[in-house]
Amino acid sequence: AFAAMQRMEGRPRPLSVAPVVDSEGLYVGMAHIHFFVRAGL
Repeated sequence: AFAAMQRMEGRPRPLSVAPVVDSEGLYVGMAHIHFFVRAGL
């Protein structure tokens, strides 16, 4: 989760939402930056 948050925030235009995919590249949901903040990352 920490690596995902770093990738989302480390862009020239940070993302607040990013798609989540499984090992086969299939969509499984969305990651919202506030989920990471709420979890204490």
